[in-house]
Amino acid sequence: MTTVTAGRSFTCAVTLDGRLACWGANTYGQLGDGSNTNRSIPVLVLGGALSGASVRQVSAGQDHTCALTTAGAVACSGSNYWGQLGDGTQTFRNTFVSASGGVLTGQTSSQVSVGAAHGCVIAATSWASCWGFNNTGQVGDGSTDNAITSPRWVATQGYTSIEAGEMHTCAITTTKLTSCWGYNSVGQVGDSSTTNRATPVLITGGALAGTQVVAISAGLNHTCAITIVQTLACWGGNTDGQLGDGTTTNRSVPVAVTGGALAGQTVVAVSAGNAFTCVLTGSGNVACWGRNTSGQLGDNTTTSRTLPVSVDDQMFGSETISALAAGYDHACAVSATGTLGCWGENQWGQLGDGTTTDRLRPVSIAVVPATVPLAPTQLAATSNPDATIGITWTAPADGGRPIVDYVVQSSIGGTTWTTFADGTSTSTRATVTGLKQGTTYTFRVAAVNGEGRSSFSSQATAISARPPGSPSSLALTAQVGKIVATWKTPTSNGGAPITDYVIQISTDGKAWSTIADGVSTSLTYTCTGLTSGRRYYIRVAATNAAGTGGFTGSKYRNVL
Repeated sequence: MTTVTAGRSFTCAVTLDGRLACWGANTYGQLGDGSNTNRSIPVLVLGGALSGASVRQVSAGQDHTCALTTAGAVACSGSNYWGQLGDGTQTFRNTFVSASGGVLTGQTSSQVSVGAAHGCVIAATSWASCWGFNNTGQVGDGSTDNAITSPRWVATQGYTSIEAGEMHTCAITTTKLTSCWGYNSVGQVGDSSTTNRATPVLITGGALAGTQVVAISAGLNHTCAITIVQTLACWGGNTDGQLGDGTTTNRSVPVAVTGGALAGQTVVAVSAGNAFTCVLTGSGNVACWGRNTSGQLGDNTTTSRTLPVSVDDQMFGSETISALAAGYDHACAVSATGTLGCWGENQWGQLGDGTTTDRLRPVSIAVVPATVPLAPTQLAATSNPDATIGITWTAPADGGRPIVDYVVQSSIGGTTWTTFADGTSTSTRATVTGLKQGTTYTFRVAAVNGEGRSSFSSQATAISARPPGSPSSLALTAQVGKIVATWKTPTSNGGAPITDYVIQISTDGKAWSTIADGVSTSLTYTCTGLTSGRRYYIRVAATNAAGTGGFTGSKYRNVL
């Protein structure tokens, strides 16, 4: 892996060869793999607007994800309730769709970041653009329009990087100053107030006074920035100690974070999560602080901390950690050689270790390359009354990528195969038409995903037929307590051998009861147990693989 991002209950990362992998909760399609299936191990995501693209960066929000390609295009997937996918609609998506419309039409982007339900990019012009949920001004265009479905320009321009928090946004200007806007209930904007801001305001007070910044991260309701001399300052909500200043006091101006595991250390990377924060120090160590109810601090405890503590990173051995990401209640880190480790909450499989067990320290996560699906199973073929044949099967394991089609083939004799269906259907049933009546066909099915086609299933056979005609020459002979019925075979068997005859009896010629319907092909049947002197009506129908044909005209006799 080269980079990693942690959302509310899912995670995504970019592989060394520029592919996107995601795992965890997928209720809204936020993994972008074409399904809404939760994944406890990474799955490669290559479809939709990312088809054929190389991914440079990815950002995970509450229930949606946006990725940036090496060509500078932005694509998003997942919940779109507030227009946070930026595709001009509010339609939820489980595959990536382009977010390069609106003011980004014809633009390339250099960075993407998403919050709870809004997204932002830096365009190649150093202009910032945002979209999505905007009830507190987090889009930064001066409005508080609730749902902005296409990208808009931020009111002021000249930025090199941008970070979207839950409902606020911060960016670094081309002069390396901090600018923030949006929700400010606990001072997360950092302008010494708790007033929401619909346009950017410069943050120049507190621990950032007189200094420039090189990196910034926005969490649930707090923000942290790294200065040009690699010190750290944080501000905003602090009820869980997420500012790292040794208190639980909210701060509306930046405060320096220098204690605990950061004493004497420089800081080179920072990620603000839900109510905790993690950093990478200049010595290559990871430290975290704040809420720790699920082990998200990675120190092998569930004790919340108001000062930085070192992550128990023995999983990485001597490898140098190069990137990290804090989500809602979990975190991940990547080494310079691509090794990925995650820790914290794992209810939805967001750690990617194949379990849903919380982890108090990093566990190694492997991205298994996707493969073609396994072959479909339990294939069955059934003759239909209209000379078509219905086939059904059970979907196989998908190989780590969603099944997008099934290939249905038929053969007469099992040597030469003809493809009947090969499109985009994911149904596990098909009706095969255009068959020659009276001919036996053999069928097989294969599954298709983004990696290719599976091997074919085991085979199933059925005959193309219609129900037979009615039997002829029905004759009845009355005897004591019984009637003997005889008949001749139908003129047409419908193209398939007759397998049974159905005999029905009635006392009035209107209400019928079946007295024989088994596997007999005899042309005679004795109806016993009848009442002497009573009139009985009898009729007969023939059955083949396609069904039961029409009944003979009824005849009657009085029992002796």
